[in-house]
Amino acid sequence: MKADTKSPAEIFGYHIRYVVPLFQRPYVWTEQDQWGPLWEDVAAVVDRLLEAPAQPFASPTVAPHFLDAIVVG
Repeated sequence: MKADTKSPAEIFGYHIRYVVPLFQRPYVWTEQDQWGPLWEDVAAVVDRLLEAPAQPFASPTVAPHFLDAIVVG
């Protein structure tokens, strides 16, 4: 197993195609238990990026945020 840090673009980019095994397909996320908390985390990170002071020729300084581990194979 190889553990790497990936950006959302690297995980969900147009060049990636994931195939979900049949045994995992019945698992469904609900807004209350999964999508809502995930969206709140993403929105909080975006807010911090937008509120960070602009620095000429540099990205805003914002602490990294760990969403969770994703296992793909």
